[in-house]
Amino acid sequence: MQRKKHERGIVLLEAIIAVGVLITVFSAISALYMTSINGLRITNDQLIATYLAQDGVEQIVAKRQYNHDNELNWLEGISHCISENPCSLDYLNVSLAEPMVPCIDSCFLYRDVNGEYSPNNTGKKTHFMRSVEINQFPGGIEAEVVVHIKWVDGSKILELPVVYVLYNKPSY
Repeated sequence: MQRKKHERGIVLLEAIIAVGVLITVFSAISALYMTSINGLRITNDQLIATYLAQDGVEQIVAKRQYNHDNELNWLEGISHCISENPCSLDYLNVSLAEPMVPCIDSCFLYRDVNGEYSPNNTGKKTHFMRSVEINQFPGGIEAEVVVHIKWVDGSKILELPVVYVLYNKPSY
């Protein structure tokens, strides 16, 4: 049986449409993949930021506990960390007996070979910044601790502030 000329044209048209559909499907899958990878990166950064903020609060609580155990003023070494002059937190290289140090280099954190984050610039610079400020309430029995975690995501700076109320007496 012999094909007619117009039937061959229809087969060619069907092939072109099939290739077009395949290209469209492949493009959609690629776009979805890129979107999910970007979402995964953002979620990972948010998780790290949450842990860094929690670690910051724990360091301040440990400093208050140290002050209590050594019969020092409960805000000794941290009361100077105010919003105009926030402090950096480095429990790896600084003893609890020493006062918190002011932020340097915009409070960027560095990651050492063990995966620990620190403001000590001996490791690899990360895109995370951590600062802490203490706002004392009138009466002298409580203070607001604000740990700011900031990170760069493309052209945006994202921030996770964590607020904790610290009391002058530890609760056991």
